[in-house]
Amino acid sequence: YDTNSLIPIKIETLYHRSLSISEYEYAYRECDIKETINNDLDSNDPYSLAINNLHISVIPDSLPCRDKEQELVDKFIRSGIINNGSRTTLYISGMPGSGKTATVLAVIQTLQKQVEQRKFEQFYFLEINCLRLRKPSDAYTKLWSAFSGEHRTPIAALRQLNTKFDTNLKIIQTVKRPVVVCLLDEVDFLNDPKVVYNLLNWPSLVNSGLVVIGIANSMDLPQKFKLRLIYF
Repeated sequence: YDTNSLIPIKIETLYHRSLSISEYEYAYRECDIKETINNDLDSNDPYSLAINNLHISVIPDSLPCRDKEQELVDKFIRSGIINNGSRTTLYISGMPGSGKTATVLAVIQTLQKQVEQRKFEQFYFLEINCLRLRKPSDAYTKLWSAFSGEHRTPIAALRQLNTKFDTNLKIIQTVKRPVVVCLLDEVDFLNDPKVVYNLLNWPSLVNSGLVVIGIANSMDLPQKFKLRLIYF
């Protein structure tokens, strides 16, 4: 055959490009993926774009075969924001790579665009990857920071959160603050039962101002903690 018709590939360059975006830490990076494309990849190279688009941190433009799941997640989050708290937790379980996190993030992106267009009310989105926490109680610090903008130690943050939720039960709020929508990813790695219970139970309190979506590989986590959750 005519070898001149083949597209030349620089194997060494392609190999190093794949390494540059395939380190495990990039799976949970917070920077925009477009920045990586511009800085690390040649946008004219189809192989570079393929490597990038197949990376697990990339959210595709559309999620095939996930319409029903997206509709359920969208309905759950919208209802929780409108009612100043979801009154329960949505728990999503399944095998790795089945699109659990991507489905939730796609819904969040849609809602955020509607907020920008003033078609939906303001909310605050917090994503906690439990795999990245130094210790389970650090989740308290992140959640309190989302509510108040203040940084507290886990012990102090837990105290403030308990006070907040207890106060909301007794006092009717005259001014509605933005609801916090919290995505708890990799809940399996929270090896502290008390932390898991608090995070998944707080949304059930009246006027919590909190919506929680928990994601894990384990299917029996709700039964372990005897929590009433919506899950699929």
